[in-house]
Amino acid sequence: MLERLVANQSVIAHLLSTDKMNLSPTQWSSAVQLLSILHPVVQLTNDLMTTTQYPAQSVVIPMVVGLRSALMSGRRDSLHELLLRLVEENFTYLLDDVQLCAATVAGLCVCC
Repeated sequence: MLERLVANQSVIAHLLSTDKMNLSPTQWSSAVQLLSILHPVVQLTNDLMTTTQYPAQSVVIPMVVGLRSALMSGRRDSLHELLLRLVEENFTYLLDDVQLCAATVAGLCVCC
């Protein structure tokens, strides 16, 4: 939905300007920024859910690592920090499990 909002910004801005309810340039910029921040999350979710209804932990761990990496690289604002904190709070237990990580790495090596 946000992607459509940003893609149709000029039309939406024109329609809202007639009612004097248009978004400010800062709000439009925030929408674009939010879209770029959430893009890796959407990609990971789509990748996980197209393979199976319940993804295995061996698939989740590399995706969590990739998501953390994407959130840590580039611009770091309050939204990046919030998402990073949520990923850390909800998935660190997977990364702290040495046996699970070892099994994941071994599984990836067998597949290659």
